[in-house]
Amino acid sequence: MPRTRDDVIVERSKLGRLTRLAEGGQAVVYKVDDGSPIPGVDGPLVYKAYRADILQDSGYALWASMPALILRPDSMSSEDRALVKQFFVWPQALVVEKNRALGILMKLIPSPYFFDLKLSKGRTKERIFDGAQLMVPESKKSRRGIPSASAAERMRLFLTTLSAVALLHRNGLIIGDFSENNLIFTNPDRIPQGNERHLIPKFMDIDGFRMGSTQPAVKQANTNGWLVPENVSAAREAAHLELAGASRSLTGAAKARASVQNSQSDVFKLGLFAIRLFHVPTESDPTLIANVYTSKSAPSNIKRVLANNPAGAAAILAMTNTDPKARPTVSDILATFRR
Repeated sequence: MPRTRDDVIVERSKLGRLTRLAEGGQAVVYKVDDGSPIPGVDGPLVYKAYRADILQDSGYALWASMPALILRPDSMSSEDRALVKQFFVWPQALVVEKNRALGILMKLIPSPYFFDLKLSKGRTKERIFDGAQLMVPESKKSRRGIPSASAAERMRLFLTTLSAVALLHRNGLIIGDFSENNLIFTNPDRIPQGNERHLIPKFMDIDGFRMGSTQPAVKQANTNGWLVPENVSAAREAAHLELAGASRSLTGAAKARASVQNSQSDVFKLGLFAIRLFHVPTESDPTLIANVYTSKSAPSNIKRVLANNPAGAAAILAMTNTDPKARPTVSDILATFRR
């Protein structure tokens, strides 16, 4: 029998004992200690309990939209469902109390996605291996204990990430808020012997994904440092119109354009990710990698890694075209690697 909305809604009282693990701007995350409360879903699980301001802003959307997002993989092909498990921390249930959404249940992120960060005096601290760590210059990674990655390995990772996003786009899903904080990777040193030891991506914050034209369960943010040109120009236009005393309809339309996120904006942000993966800071250009929008070194590095596939290199570099209509689709880019 196909699962229904009721199958993926869990009362808060059914969670049992919880252990606090971490907290962020949106939520506090707890480990569910007493096993899975969802039939057919194995643990270990974590409970992402949204903060009051998020619930005030997105509580109704969570209640209305989250179950459909949770169930979305059920209608995908068997191949895509397998990829969802591999590449996404997909929400498993909506947690409610008195018909109010409180949070979601997700799979616990396992050990291979962590590393031991080196601190002073020989101390270490386990932390998640996310995009912020990946974009630390290679020359500085060893002394911090951050897993290193050759240029070839970074390109392999990027193409794997594109494959995961292609799955989303062909199933009508938009990431929207892509940043270094919602993509994590396996630490090759923690992958068991006998398995391929590569950097494998996994997306977090699926609750902000949008299905088609529906409202996302959690309002899509637009992280600074990952803004797309068309949003920036629309925001400037809106500010100019307000100063000029333009009508509400005109300023409202410009503000709406400033918040549009779609497959083309996903492509631009992924293109920025590629630029930052292959950017090498210099003394004359010491810009933090996480803030780079244009790079002198990245294009040549991408072309060098893909010397045998100039069409692939050109497609990747076209992802950050300021004209959204001139950007290739994710499928277009991947097709250049199958020829």
